[in-house]
Amino acid sequence: MGFQKTAAASIVSVLAALIIGLGAVHGASSTRAGGFEWSGAQPVQTPATTATA
Repeated sequence: MGFQKTAAASIVSVLAALIIGLGAVHGASSTRAGGFEWSGAQPVQTPATTATA
């Protein structure tokens, strides 16, 4: 049971990292779009950090 909880937290963290990474890639091609993507990715990162902790 503890393993499943850890695995779920890891998956959430990876997904959050992918979303933030995509935002960074968009930022490289378009600063305006990148800023929008990045601000949109922030709320996703917060629950991931909470789930990991």
